[in-house]
Amino acid sequence: MLTWVIIVLSLISLGLVYEFLARKQRRWILDAAKKGFAPAAGGGSKKTSSNNRNSWLLVIAHPDDECLFFGPTLINLVDCGAEVNLVCLSSGDFYGRGYERGQELLEAAKLFKLNSVKLIQDSRLQDGANHHWPPQLIADIINQEIDKQKVNHVITFDSHGVSGHPNHGAIQSGVLELLNSLSYPSSPSSSKKISKFNNIRFYSLDSIFIVRKYLLFIDATLVLFLHFVLRLFIDQDETGSSLLFALPFKEYSHLRRCLHSHNSQMVWYRHLYSFTSRYMLINHLKSLN
Repeated sequence: MLTWVIIVLSLISLGLVYEFLARKQRRWILDAAKKGFAPAAGGGSKKTSSNNRNSWLLVIAHPDDECLFFGPTLINLVDCGAEVNLVCLSSGDFYGRGYERGQELLEAAKLFKLNSVKLIQDSRLQDGANHHWPPQLIADIINQEIDKQKVNHVITFDSHGVSGHPNHGAIQSGVLELLNSLSYPSSPSSSKKISKFNNIRFYSLDSIFIVRKYLLFIDATLVLFLHFVLRLFIDQDETGSSLLFALPFKEYSHLRRCLHSHNSQMVWYRHLYSFTSRYMLINHLKSLN
């Protein structure tokens, strides 16, 4: 009995520490945005050109990816006053429910208060682990959306795609294809390359070891604590090489409401995921360029 009391009290204490650190991190992000800065490493800031809009593009593979993996990022950015646009590269029609899932995506986007949502319907981008997604096609779609929405930040999965789904990892292949195809030498005699996207920051969501992935606020608290200590002793404000977004528990509840918009996908293990995955509380994004 005493052991269980100690465990419960320890979890409550850890939850309180998490709430404090999450609110602190959130304040750093919000304060930086109010001063006219784009969020940068550690909730610090990196000044942007006055001509740049604080406009973001999230590229996902399937409806509900935005909730399962990128919720902390979306909620923080919208609260910062950023324009957040979303492109979903498939309708998630693996089980023949593509139309329904598309409608659920639109409902979730309303709850997130996103600026725009685009659902791609292309026979070459079929939902499924056995379907190869052409990197050049993905690159072309992202390039079109960058030009259309005038974004200066792009976010997507890393090569592992958090869950290991090939459709997730294919998006980063498309981003890298885009960056490489539109880079060219700065001069005929120089090996240094410049790109059309020099003023656009590309980020990928960091995939982590599966045990850490399902420790919810335990892992999230440790990450935020280490980050808090580093901020006290190391100036990270100028790098812009990574972003850390965290949700206090109130906003976590809002994210769960957004996730429940995807009613067709709310099987038992999705409910379990929403209570155990650290991606429901924090997102760590790393710069690709």
